[in-house]
Amino acid sequence: MATALAAIPPGVVLLTVAILIAVLPRRAGHALGVGASAITLAWVWAAPQGAYLVTEFLGFDAVLFNIDAFSRLMGLIFAITGVVAVLYSYASEAESLQTAFAFSYLASSVGAVFAGDWLTLIFFWELMAVTSTLLVWHYRGKAVRAGYRYAIFHGIGGTLLMAAILQTYAVKGTFLFASVSVPGAPEAAGIAAGLPAALAAIGIGVNVGFIGLHTWLPDTYPRPHIAASVFLCVFTTKTGVYGMYRAFPDGHIAIAYMGGAMAVLGATYALFQNDMRRLLSYHIQSQVGYMIAGVGIGGALAQAGAFAHVFNHILYKGLLFMTAGVVIYRTGEESLKKLGGLAREMPITAGAFSVAALSIAGFPGFNGFVSKGIVISASHYAFARGRSQSASSTRWNGSCCSAGLAPSCRSSNSATTPSSTVSTRGVSRTPTPARAWRCWRWQRSVSSTALSFRLRRSVRFCQPVSACSASCRSM
Repeated sequence: MATALAAIPPGVVLLTVAILIAVLPRRAGHALGVGASAITLAWVWAAPQGAYLVTEFLGFDAVLFNIDAFSRLMGLIFAITGVVAVLYSYASEAESLQTAFAFSYLASSVGAVFAGDWLTLIFFWELMAVTSTLLVWHYRGKAVRAGYRYAIFHGIGGTLLMAAILQTYAVKGTFLFASVSVPGAPEAAGIAAGLPAALAAIGIGVNVGFIGLHTWLPDTYPRPHIAASVFLCVFTTKTGVYGMYRAFPDGHIAIAYMGGAMAVLGATYALFQNDMRRLLSYHIQSQVGYMIAGVGIGGALAQAGAFAHVFNHILYKGLLFMTAGVVIYRTGEESLKKLGGLAREMPITAGAFSVAALSIAGFPGFNGFVSKGIVISASHYAFARGRSQSASSTRWNGSCCSAGLAPSCRSSNSATTPSSTVSTRGVSRTPTPARAWRCWRWQRSVSSTALSFRLRRSVRFCQPVSACSASCRSM
């Protein structure tokens, strides 16, 4: 059974299904899409850890897929999204061709996250850009111009990433990731330092919405069909986070800073939007900032928090786009200024939206509370380690975002659980997960970001970092 599962590249299989969806009758095609996504979910769950498939391409070993903890996590949530989003497409009367483009977009994203080398990843990366552009263009009208801007941005980003990959091969002699263990292959450890690292950061930064490279996101996501927006809000940015981790497995301080800045800027711009999907698009940038900050901090705890937030964000952001789509479908209106009082008329939609809104706000008891807390705890560890290593170390207070990203890392090589004892004004304390959790409980921000039909503003409260320091000293 394990051998059979290890011989099936899921991305290629899903691409075949996408072609069938385009030619089958609408009901049969959508049913096939749901079934294929469910089978992919089972495959990802059952595939053995460490399994990989190697084939030769132009004289190079191409690892068509590799199973590790992160690729499995991404594959699980992508497959879950496929099941739900295809059902939503059918219910919202999306055409078969649109669903075929959307499913090929899903397939290329799955292929990218299971790639075991840079050659395979860049192939599916570019295919993801092409299929998502076709998905946007299919709606025609204003979506065509938005699709052109989308294609230009991602074409440039993919070119920069390809240049970084080729330079990395020239330096290291391998296209493999650090986590892939192929017998006889040279050891790999992410993208080579220097110019390749800068090119990769910028190229991947297009996908994740780095500041200055993010304008495609709010321009594109509100334009296509409501079902297309559900697919778009999931795959491009999250695959970008995964690619950033593969390029910088040990993190980098500049990436952490950028993640914090994204969190602040995206939430700030979201405050001034009236278009529902445009507001949610800006808030994607804000939430992806958490993930990028976690990747940049480095260490097991920060990376676990980043990918936990990837998983959680896909759940609640997808639900937010679905509820927004239901409102647009029922009312034909996207402007928040012209909407209000719909909770009485659409109680189920209002309830679903409330769950997603509380999750994205980091309200206790909801998934966003947990994953954001892990990233904040990791930033506390990195900050504490930086203070213990150098008296002249500086704090990064930078990122109080929509749910309060606290001081982050000073060193890109910060450990998850520092073994050294941190001295704070003469009181020596060894950081532990329990102590960091208690510290974070004092320092966390209470955030309420609501996309309501009567409220257009979000409420933010960010406790000063000094509150955390004081509480830590008193423990």
